[in-house]
Amino acid sequence: MNKANNNLEAAKVILSDWGLEGSEISLIKERENAVFKIITPCNKFYALRIHRANYHTDKELLSELHWMEAVQEAGINVPQVIPTMDKRYFSHVEIADKIRQVDLFEWIDGEQLGAIEEGLGEDPAHINDVFTKIGETAGKLHNQSSGWQRPSDFERQAWDVDGLLGDSPNWGCFWELSLLTVAQKELLVKVKNQACQELIDFGYDAQRFSMIHADFSPENFLYDGDKIRLIDFDDAGMGWHLFEIATALYFFQSDPNYSIAKEALITGYRNYRELSEQDLKKLPLFMVLRGMTYLAWLHTRQTEPAAQALAPCLILECMLTIKQFIQSN
Repeated sequence: MNKANNNLEAAKVILSDWGLEGSEISLIKERENAVFKIITPCNKFYALRIHRANYHTDKELLSELHWMEAVQEAGINVPQVIPTMDKRYFSHVEIADKIRQVDLFEWIDGEQLGAIEEGLGEDPAHINDVFTKIGETAGKLHNQSSGWQRPSDFERQAWDVDGLLGDSPNWGCFWELSLLTVAQKELLVKVKNQACQELIDFGYDAQRFSMIHADFSPENFLYDGDKIRLIDFDDAGMGWHLFEIATALYFFQSDPNYSIAKEALITGYRNYRELSEQDLKKLPLFMVLRGMTYLAWLHTRQTEPAAQALAPCLILECMLTIKQFIQSN
């Protein structure tokens, strides 16, 4: 097992598994995972991803990469997985006494469709174009996943009742977040119980529930000319399609042009897949569920500077979303 003291050192060491020694390495982002741009001596480009420790088992990661290949085969543009020299889908490196998974993808040229921090902007035509593309990609993806026969050994987290609202949700017990007031905690528990029953009643039919990307933010779409590609399947798992749609819209709810984005996304989705008005009425529920996951994210990271900076916004947004959910019932 190769060992390293930090992500950059690990990236330099692990490249030999792909026969890419001597390549130029530069950090692209370092948040949940660390992503590096690799430029080989013969000027080929790749993206190397060093995973956070203990988020996915090896079996879960292999399932993610297998689904990405199936999605690619269905005609949806996603990064191509590059196997190691001995044909493994990913490798391992030890960093600070923790085993980390590492995978390699083809490099994708292009720019992000947008950014949460920048809002929707002031150009209605651009907003319409961006969110139509996001909606169309979601429709295509859900067509693929709802009809796809998963391998018998496929294993992935689920954004189901237990994964979202159970005793130990995927991202943590959001109702225990210490930054919340007593009244806010009580409200979350009340809404959690109501949402749980609504999800059970909504059901798990493949028309509504299958593999989803689960991080459909504009940052995870790269475009180059007319080509658009979906990246970062790290949170992918079984889930409701409306959770996907809620993720794409969640952080723009307070934007003056939110209605343009929402309408464009739904129109784009319906260009490729049916979404009934009856199901769409459940969108406020899935907005609340998405907000709760972000509070869970805070709960497990509240000592980190980035989480501390985001906490007031995430709490306020979740409470506003709960208010809208209550009014919609």
